[in-house]
Amino acid sequence: LLSHSCVNRIEESLCAMRAHVAGNVQIECASLCVCVCVCVSDMLVRSSLLAAASLASSCVVFRSSASASEGAEPPQYPWTHSGWFNAFDHASIRRGYQVYREICSSCHSMNRIAFRNLVGVIFSEQEAKEIAADFEVTDGPNDEGEMFQRAGKLSDYFPAPYPNPEAARSANAGALPPDLSLIVKARPRHEDYVFALLTGYRDPPAGVTVREG
Repeated sequence: LLSHSCVNRIEESLCAMRAHVAGNVQIECASLCVCVCVCVSDMLVRSSLLAAASLASSCVVFRSSASASEGAEPPQYPWTHSGWFNAFDHASIRRGYQVYREICSSCHSMNRIAFRNLVGVIFSEQEAKEIAADFEVTDGPNDEGEMFQRAGKLSDYFPAPYPNPEAARSANAGALPPDLSLIVKARPRHEDYVFALLTGYRDPPAGVTVREG
């Protein structure tokens, strides 16, 4: 059972969502990458766990003011998929995958996501097979004990852009691009954090030097 204060919190969130969704159409474009991260992470979890997670997220208690003083808190956005009986916008998820494929994948991996995870979520089985076949995957060894390259298949995982963490750091001025498989679950405030990060870039304050890259 939910406490009275928790019920009031849920009602306030729903009212805020209704009041802001109509005027926040621009959220969709900037949230494409967020959508694919949220979906791909959650489709690895069974539907019963999704329902439980949705209930828990509605009653979450945010960090205290003492911990909030350690850094800026991201805004709470009116996501249309955050309700108890709501679902992800699959058209946005599909466009989000395109953003990852064309932009994010040049630096970020999705090591825990296989091509089969796309089936029935944003692509048909045949479409997912064609996408997998566009990638070259290292396999082997063959009968001669050598590794070889072949076209990807549904059981393969998304290839990483770099062969190892050292190569990734070398190509990114010492920074290691995080894997995006579970990035939303791995950050406080989840998709709010990721969306705020993607849309929150500003000119650096006076006296602050931002390194190249």
